[in-house]
Amino acid sequence: MSNTKIDKVIQHIKQGIKEFVYLPNQRLPSERELAEELGVSRPTVREALVRLQSENLVDIIPRSGAFIKGALRKQKIDPTKSNNFISELRKQGMKVVSRYLEQTKEIPANEIGEKLNIPEKENVILRSRVQIVDSVPYRIVTTYLLSSLAQDLIGRDEEQIPLFDHLAQKGFYPVRASENLHCRTATSEEAKQMNLSIYSPVIEIERLIWRQFKESDEEILFEYSKIICNAAVHEFHYDYPIGNKIKRKQ
Repeated sequence: MSNTKIDKVIQHIKQGIKEFVYLPNQRLPSERELAEELGVSRPTVREALVRLQSENLVDIIPRSGAFIKGALRKQKIDPTKSNNFISELRKQGMKVVSRYLEQTKEIPANEIGEKLNIPEKENVILRSRVQIVDSVPYRIVTTYLLSSLAQDLIGRDEEQIPLFDHLAQKGFYPVRASENLHCRTATSEEAKQMNLSIYSPVIEIERLIWRQFKESDEEILFEYSKIICNAAVHEFHYDYPIGNKIKRKQ
């Protein structure tokens, strides 16, 4: 067994950790997959993993595989609160940027019209981006907004202005939301955008948000978003009442 080949595997995995291809707590590809990718034998990969374990970089778990050591900081999210994800993390001293998958643009609503309760022929504003926290991709957010109220977002992607803050400056505030959540594995494209393995768990959220202007009582269904979260770094917290309040005898 060549030390040079073992070193090749070790350097490949270390480089992957450095470039966030492999994230803390993420399962590495199997010995067979790594061997095929790097053109080495499975015993060579196995020995490389043992050495990485001795350096405290990976954990080898029998019948489960090898996992990157460490833990990413989970973000605890309370969906019942309207606080802006980006602004809240920045307040904690974290660097949050949005990498746009395409430029914000105006498109026909088509099937999204049904979500926003508008005719399919009307236009909406599309924003599609990956939100990155301290150099780690956390989630993919695809948002559709009423064109009549969001035209001024076009051409301003580089400003990195959170949507929540941008709308608050206009006196347009969230008042109600509806969400559907379900868990699944990442698609190949999602895995690529978030540096995950294709079988990594993600949480998919479909969200509708109603807003209203400060001086108005009218609720406007303004936003439909699909959010794909890296399940390893998201935790959802809910507080809600159960049943009816107990009536006390006077």
